[in-house]
Amino acid sequence: MDFLKKFVLILLVTIIGTISVFAFSGNSQKIFPVDSEVFSALTTLYIRDGRTMPSNAGPWSADELEKMLSVIDRDSLSDVDRVLYDFVKKQTDSSSYSDKFDFEKCFKWSTNAALELYTHTSKDKFFQDKDAWDYDWMRQKPMFSIILETFPHRKFYGFFDYSAANYKHTDIPFGSTFLSTNIWGLQTPTKYVFTEFDWNTPLRAFVSMGEEGWSLQLGRDRASWGPGVVSNLILGDNFKYHNMARFATYKKSFKYSLITSFFPHPQQYATQSTNDDWGGPLSTERENNGLNLFLAHRLEWRLKQDKLKLVFNDATMIVSKNNFLDLQMLNPVMFYHNLHARSNANSLIGLEAEYTPFKNLNFYFAFAQDQIAFPGEATVKTRGWQEPSARGYMLGTKHTMPIDKGILSTSLEFAYTGAYLYLRDAGDDSTSPGTHWHEQKAGEWGITFIPALRLRSKGTGPAIYDEQFLGYKYGGDAITLNLAAKYKVMNKWSAGARLFYMCHGTHDKWTCWNFVNKWTYFPFSPTTRHFSENHKDKEYSKRNAAYHVFSLSMDGEYQIKEDLKTYGQLTLVNVWNAGNIKGVNKFDAQLTLGVSRSLL
Repeated sequence: MDFLKKFVLILLVTIIGTISVFAFSGNSQKIFPVDSEVFSALTTLYIRDGRTMPSNAGPWSADELEKMLSVIDRDSLSDVDRVLYDFVKKQTDSSSYSDKFDFEKCFKWSTNAALELYTHTSKDKFFQDKDAWDYDWMRQKPMFSIILETFPHRKFYGFFDYSAANYKHTDIPFGSTFLSTNIWGLQTPTKYVFTEFDWNTPLRAFVSMGEEGWSLQLGRDRASWGPGVVSNLILGDNFKYHNMARFATYKKSFKYSLITSFFPHPQQYATQSTNDDWGGPLSTERENNGLNLFLAHRLEWRLKQDKLKLVFNDATMIVSKNNFLDLQMLNPVMFYHNLHARSNANSLIGLEAEYTPFKNLNFYFAFAQDQIAFPGEATVKTRGWQEPSARGYMLGTKHTMPIDKGILSTSLEFAYTGAYLYLRDAGDDSTSPGTHWHEQKAGEWGITFIPALRLRSKGTGPAIYDEQFLGYKYGGDAITLNLAAKYKVMNKWSAGARLFYMCHGTHDKWTCWNFVNKWTYFPFSPTTRHFSENHKDKEYSKRNAAYHVFSLSMDGEYQIKEDLKTYGQLTLVNVWNAGNIKGVNKFDAQLTLGVSRSLL
């Protein structure tokens, strides 16, 4: 304990001392989130200018976005593009801050309020999970939020967002009623009002520091790596937040990123359940033992006069039941697979390429490899069994076109993910694959890229472990096709449409990893049989078909005035073979209406 106190004291003194030596001028370390409209406008500018997309490893500091914008020549832009340029410049310009320290200007308070109404036609349980909604939990706005930004120094930034929002797992499931709202307290009787409040707030709370060309962020925020529209293969924006440390250093033609994020160890929820639902409510009084750490680094190169971008991603999940961490795994430039630590680590490698042949048109490709049989290792052909191969692919294009006072942006994206992508056992070799094909049993935790958020509900009530894929939103065993178009007049209005199709096999985030043989080997997705056990579904053997989802969405937004806007979305969803059961079909029409205002 004395050592810990000394360590904390030294850390605080070091931080304060480091900050004090900097000269005060503009704040360059403000952090822009992964869904920032600033970055979206900057991406459009790059494609319009004939450049490959800016670094899509977010979030980003103001200094980094400023440097991205600096390569664009404003004088050569059209009137429509200059509106985008000026918007980005205004949001990221750090020169507006005083060179002198002013205590009153070190803090900035703001408040936002939003009213959203959700209605749909189906009361089927299939649509009662917020994840089944196109306008899902990730996008729904809180009823009210209070935001504190701190600017004690141009190279130090703090952010805290306290939000009053609906909880994801309410007593009355979202979607089980005809009409729902984001105003907590209206869905259940008044005496149970706090069962709806999301006690996991703040969802964004962090500090950042840095200088020209680098940034360090510590705290809670969302993260995303990759060019994907629907999601990304290595690190998608599927998590509401990461408890993370993020470092980035960048120049005009190169960027290096490092991220580490901590999650509850799967032993906390893998063998505990409520109503046979793995990940169900558990007491928050249980001892939280074990280490579950995501560690990844990313290298980006911009080539051929900014028309070509090449990216290398390397990630690993480090899982230790007894809190053990081998410090050699923290090497920020190591090829993680070659640490040879299968018993408590699982590596994932990824490659990306982007190319913009001429103005307004961009192509991108992404690849992820989780498992492959190297020469000399067992395969179905040589030994009759093998560890299943697991990989994913993504191919897409983005196009921009100025029309009148706005820009029409279109995208087409295809993705394929293998049946066992992101899955693996805990590295226990005690079971011989030659005699027992199910290496992992239901309830036995694995080293997967499917960690959980520990969500607290009902005030002092139980915790729910909400599991999501770190990579692609829909996980493995899927084929998706997404076509989207959006017309936007900056600071005025926008309208868009989206066609989405997915064919998803029988494997999901709760599928048990196992060795495969010639009867259970799936070289291609999607699968139509589920041979291994399943952590959540005891009737997995009844799955006899891939399920298909087809949805059509239309959305719009209108800026009434600078601090007030209204928006809405209509989605029609068809699902065939729901639950991977042949002949079970579902339909839902989903409508969202909202209005939001900045109050301060």
